[in-house]
Amino acid sequence: MDLITRDKILRIQENNHTTEPCHVQMVQRSAEVLNEDHKQIRLIATTEEPDTTGFVVMRDGVNPSSYFFTNKAIFLDHNKNYDSHIGTLRRAFRRGPDIDKDTQTFPMKTWVCDVNLKPDNWHSESIFRLAQEGLIGASIGFRSMMERTPTQSEIEFYERNNSVYPPERVFDNWEWMEQAHQEA
Repeated sequence: MDLITRDKILRIQENNHTTEPCHVQMVQRSAEVLNEDHKQIRLIATTEEPDTTGFVVMRDGVNPSSYFFTNKAIFLDHNKNYDSHIGTLRRAFRRGPDIDKDTQTFPMKTWVCDVNLKPDNWHSESIFRLAQEGLIGASIGFRSMMERTPTQSEIEFYERNNSVYPPERVFDNWEWMEQAHQEA
């Protein structure tokens, strides 16, 4: 499997005439166990809700030929080495807008991922236990293809819908480079 490296990301950026670093968006959501025997889980990879840095990644702005859709490697905490390779993407799909069950207000447009965690890997075991408890976090690594400051109406929308963080940057088009899960 062709694991992505920092050098490869920089080469991709150079080829696209940008020196912008890849960004990370963290989403803390519940996970669902699909199959205990095969360690298959389903979780929300990203939403259009601002993350802790104020990033809003527009669900439908993903480049359909993004590197992640062919590589499919899932890592621990964005560490791209063999020991941190904890699973493989089975399927990614769009969902929403749904009404958030906690607030009953925020219309969620999401990317959901079904993941096969690697057997006999203690990081994967830890991630699977967290998924069973519903405590897992997901984080995507992405490269901006088009970004902007949020409009006044977008700022008001997030305020009206009780967003925890205000929007700072909106990524209308982006390249999905990788996905990671966190143990804590």
